Amino acid sequence: MDVTNKRIMIEFHILCQYSDYITTSEIAKAINVTDRTIKNDMSELKQLVKDNGGKLITKQGYGLKIEVVDEKLFNLAKTRSNVKFYYVDGRNNMNDIKYTFIEKEEFSEKELLSQEKEMLGIYLSGHPLSKLKEEIERQTTISTKDIDEIDNKTNIDEENVSEIDMMSGYDEQKASKFRDGQEVKIAGIITSIKKKFTKTNRIMAFVTIEDLYGQAEVITFENAYLAAKDSLMEENIVLIKGRLSIREEEKTSIIANEITNFGVQKRKILIINITNLDEPTKKKLRGAIKYFNGEMNNIAVEVKEGENILKCGAIYLTEPILEV
Repeated sequence: MDVTNKRIMIEFHILCQYSDYITTSEIAKAINVTDRTIKNDMSELKQLVKDNGGKLITKQGYGLKIEVVDEKLFNLAKTRSNVKFYYVDGRNNMNDIKYTFIEKEEFSEKELLSQEKEMLGIYLSGHPLSKLKEEIERQTTISTKDIDEIDNKTNIDEENVSEIDMMSGYDEQKASKFRDGQEVKIAGIITSIKKKFTKTNRIMAFVTIEDLYGQAEVITFENAYLAAKDSLMEENIVLIKGRLSIREEEKTSIIANEITNFGVQKRKILIINITNLDEPTKKKLRGAIKYFNGEMNNIAVEVKEGENILKCGAIYLTEPILEV
């Protein structure tokens, strides 16, 4: 058993001792590693728990715990774990801990947040937009918090409503700070893109973005989609200019007019040099790019031939590119 697998087995053993939540900090302290090391292990730990009859539950502000799915399988794994490892809890001397591990280079903050969102469905250690909060507020006119208030009919501009109207009833749409068709600007990180074709065979997309308060749906018709296709990638932070679509019994959305990369963020681009490739290899490369193109693209692709660089759409990669 290598060092990483042994550490994850010990983390599993510790979780087995608790029926309630335990924080990543407590687990890290128990085995003498950093909090980030525990978070980096989350994917493999979640799979180990699943393979042994449990489900790893995470709750922001509380930590982790195991929910038993298959009691017989889980109890067997727990018994084996108790036999195999000695656990030092907070009542014992922490100097008695015998485990030592090789610390690997930590993930970047962006990579860590991306993995947290992918595995847990929430951000645990921060939010990709936290450092951009002030800049976002300067460049935008609406947030998902405002959209939620529109849907809950709480976003009322009382200055536009007379006292008599307040008593006798008034048009909520008219009194709202935001109105159907109003031009707005919103910024967020793209969490999903669902492409569709209309009855007239024109492409469109339903884009879900997330800001610091929640999520919103952005409807992107063909002209806006084609103009923004290089920016429409999951985990990309974008600025959207569009108009509000407020309908009764429907969640408020935004019809996009323009979608651009937010601020000066650095885009991920995979540049492939094909200058010295023969034609059969180029054909295989075109097939590979087409194969990996889909709804979840997260990196733009460009090809370089001599001094010319051409855009080739985008693909989805699960591992970072180091050298090409």
